[in-house]
Amino acid sequence: MEPKFKLGAAGIIIRDNKLLLVHQNYGNFKWILPGGHVEPHELPLEAAIREVYEETKLKVNAVGLIAVRNIVDEQVNNTSIIYLMNLIEDSEPAADGQEIDQVRFFSREEILNLEPIATWLRLFAVNGLAGQYQILKYQDNPDKFGHKFEVYY
Repeated sequence: MEPKFKLGAAGIIIRDNKLLLVHQNYGNFKWILPGGHVEPHELPLEAAIREVYEETKLKVNAVGLIAVRNIVDEQVNNTSIIYLMNLIEDSEPAADGQEIDQVRFFSREEILNLEPIATWLRLFAVNGLAGQYQILKYQDNPDKFGHKFEVYY
């Protein structure tokens, strides 16, 4: 059986040198980045902004593309596009109470000991909070045919 392909999008939000994570109240009950599936009509950036708001009630905009995470097994090829985000308003996050039961900012030291969290996210978070990342800027104007697009450079 061919693996299914899933595309997701997520946001990295850093405030006071702390990373925002959300806690899922289903599945493996992991601490993760706020994010979710890209709908057929959405660009990944639009999905990331929507998902961050749905899960945390925070209004954000994107600085640029910061990472691509891909996990492949026999059942699914799961890719997430991850954006560095800025807060539009300095407000406190709030869990949606449906998929997410906790939302909070974590320091680098707290993430080192946080459980449960995916290994890739722990490594990324610890390195990212130490300033070890690069940002790809984006262009998001529609083309002459009215198609939405994102180009990163």
